[in-house]
Formats: sequence, structure tokens, C-alpha cells
Amino acid sequence: MGEQVVEQVGIIGRAVRTLRWCLIVLLVGLFIVRVGGCAEGLAYWPSRGEFVTPAGYEDVWIDTPDGVSLHGWFMPARGVEPGAVAPAILHVHGNAGNVSSHESFSRFLTDAGFHVLIFDYRCYGRSDDHGPLNRDRLVIDTQAALDTLLARSDVDPDRVGMYGVSLGGAFALRVAADDPRVRAVATASAFSSWRGVASDAAPVLGGLLFQSGVDGVDSVAELGSRPLLVMHGLKDGVVDSRHANLLMESAAKHGVDAELTIIPEGDHNSLIQHNHQAQHDLIAFYHTHLNSKKTIMETGQLFKSKSHTAESFWKWFSKRSKKLLTLEGEELLDPISLELTKYHDGLVVLVSHGSLLPREFIISADGIPENVDAVEKLADAAPKIPNWKIIRFRPRFSDAGNGIQYGDVKIDTDAVQFVAFNDGSKIGVEIYAHWRKPEDGTDTDGPTFIMLDHTIGEYDVICGIGFIELHPLEDAPENARPWSEFAETFDDVYHNVDD
Repeated sequence: MGEQVVEQVGIIGRAVRTLRWCLIVLLVGLFIVRVGGCAEGLAYWPSRGEFVTPAGYEDVWIDTPDGVSLHGWFMPARGVEPGAVAPAILHVHGNAGNVSSHESFSRFLTDAGFHVLIFDYRCYGRSDDHGPLNRDRLVIDTQAALDTLLARSDVDPDRVGMYGVSLGGAFALRVAADDPRVRAVATASAFSSWRGVASDAAPVLGGLLFQSGVDGVDSVAELGSRPLLVMHGLKDGVVDSRHANLLMESAAKHGVDAELTIIPEGDHNSLIQHNHQAQHDLIAFYHTHLNSKKTIMETGQLFKSKSHTAESFWKWFSKRSKKLLTLEGEELLDPISLELTKYHDGLVVLVSHGSLLPREFIISADGIPENVDAVEKLADAAPKIPNWKIIRFRPRFSDAGNGIQYGDVKIDTDAVQFVAFNDGSKIGVEIYAHWRKPEDGTDTDGPTFIMLDHTIGEYDVICGIGFIELHPLEDAPENARPWSEFAETFDDVYHNVDD
């Protein structure tokens, strides 16, 4: 019996030692793979297949500091005379393929007045087959492409932007952070960190195989005053949309001016190619920050033939109405606002809390008279949707805006007075408010219009209020009346302005 016990103990001991050595070998293997960069090398999928340069594109050759020759295409801005100076975008493409399979992700930018340079990394397309591939070498390639673009006589060096798609987002952000000549940078379907995206694909193990470095969140933190646009699709099956939020969080933490475009139906490969909203947002971003000669209004004309009608918006909304009933905050408003922009980019939507049904769906003109007709048409086209109540324009509220926080101002209507008078066909009003200080010469419009909206409703503010003057409360004359009487006074005066 004693010999059997000794034998069993010996077997267990040998098994433990074997398992221990297996773990040691695995850990050493992971260390070698991680430090040696073997795992990263397997992450790239270059293609060197034959392809033809499209008519109108210019073959460009780019020399890197370490002696590699890269190939790219220069796509000139349309409507610009050959050789004429124009703003330009460097397109840093995604992983698989080469320039021939990625140029459609940026071709539309040339219609908007931008030159575009797209290039292949080493080992891709017609570029030199000079490996192995790793992120540091691809950063070198991206910087060399930027230098080549900036050196062109037909490119305005003060109006150059970066555009990184998927894998290219990491390199575009890194080079933009390092090179102040980049005025604006945009990403599409980009990941926030290498270890993060590897962990998504292979939980735990993926994060162990990759080192940190050239991570998007770190590069974003170094952009300083340069603006950033982050675009992502909620149906992206390659890079999870959470990476967009992580990039935005880094921007917010470090004071970077960043915009986020989320496309609810967007997946990884069709986010840009087949989505006119994403294309419109990208063009508008570059127009704003690179001061292109074409206007944002002209940009809208590029998509006019494919613009959405009021009916198409309600078709989209009706299909998702049950799911939207369960959502709150940005998760609810972001997809609605994005879809609404396809119909009209000047309208705003407000939705009541989901605890009470039906939920109120308020369509606002954002206080802009020119948007009134668009609100009316959208509301007129609305079908009956169970558990939803469609309301045109922000309505009156019984609290008249009292207690609302607007920036640093907390509105206290008990500390507001007014004088109303006829102003042609509208009502003129002098407002004496606590947020207008005697020593402050600047009118604080935000709290004023919020209070007016709450008191008489958005439509009456737009159509019934003419002249507005804001004064310190201390300057209120003897005939000034408390704000609690404004709605009744407005109704009495407005209905008699023509008498």
C-alpha cells in the first residue's frame, strides 16, 4: 500500500513538473513572439497583384529615408485647372489590398475640390518589397508620403489634411501628431490601440502577443489645437465601434477639438464607399478646417440627387420605433439625428423620457426661421406610430424655463422682468435679467432664447418676436413687469398688433 501511494505521488509530481515546463515554454514563446514582432508581422495582408492606373491619375514615387521606393496615385481635384494650387488630403489606407482596392474610399473628395494622394506601404502594390512589415516602418512610409505631398507645387502647404482608414488610422494619427503641418485629421473605422483590437479578436492571448506603441489614443492626445473627426459604423465586425468612443475620450481628456460621426448601419468596408452621410460629414469637416474654396452648401449639392425625403425618414423611424422606445440619451438621439440630417441638416430633435407613454418626439427648427417650412413638411408627413406623439416645434412649458442651467447661467425667472411693445407685425421686448451684468457688454443670447422658448414656445418666438434687447436687472424701469406675466402679455399684444 505504501509503495502504491509513493508511486501515485511520483506520477502527480511528474505531471506537475511537465505542466510547469509547458507553461514556461509557452511564456517564453509568447515573450519571443511579442518582442520579436512575429505576431504583428502576421497581421498585415499586402497584395502585389497587377492593376492599371486609371485615366486622370498620376503615378507618384516616394522615397523613404531608409531607401525604400513607394508607389502612389495623385488624384487631382476636379474643376481645378491642371497645376492649380488646391488643398490636399493624404489618404492612408487600410490593411488588405493596395491602392487599386482603396482609392474609392477617397475618390469623392476630388469632386469637392481636394487633391488626394493615396500610396502603398512597402510590400504593397508596386512599392518595394522591403520587409518585414511593422508599425514603425509604416509610420516612416506615411511620413515620407506626407513630405512628398507637401513638396508639390500644386498643393497649398497650409491646407493639408490626413485621412486614415482602419489600419491607416494608426499611422495617420501618429504622423499628424508629430507633424504640425497637418491642419486636420480624420479617421474611419480606426482602432484605439493595437493590444485593444488584438484582444477583440483573441481575448487575453491577443493582448499578450502585441506591444503598445503607435496607439491611436496616445496620438490623439498629442494633436493639440488640430481638429479631429472620428467616423465609425455600429455594425463594424472588424474593429468594434467602442474604439471610436475611446478615441473621443482621449480627445476630450486632452482638450482636442473632436467630432464623432456614428453610422448605425455602417460596417467596416462600406462605411465610406456607399454611405453618403459619412462622405458628406468628411467633406464638410475638411471644408471647415482647410478653408476650401468650395462652400459647404456646394458640398450638399454633391448628394442632392440622393437626398432623403420626409417620407424616407419616417420609413426609417417606423421600422425601428419599438427599439427606439427602449433607448435614452445619446444612444437614442445620435442615430435619429444622423438619419434626420439626410433630410435636413438644420433640424433638431428632442425626445421625452421613456417612463411615460406616448413618448413625445419634438421636431425643432433650432430657432431658425428658414427651417420652419422643413419642420412643417416633416411633421405633415409623419404617420401614426404606436406609443409616439409627433410635435412640431418646442412647446410652451409651465415652468417658463425656471431652473434650467445654460452654461454657467442658472435661469431664475423670478429675477427677470420685461417691457413689451408693438414692433410692426411682431412683438418687441426689452428683457431685464440677472445674467446680464452691468459691467458685461456682451448679450448672453443662449439663456434668453431658452427662456423665451419655454415661455411661449419656439414657433411663437420665431414668428412673433421681433426686436429683443437684454439689459441688467438693475436697470429695469418702473413699468417693467415680472416674467411670470410674459406669456399672457404676449398673447394679448400679439393678437392685436395689426389693430
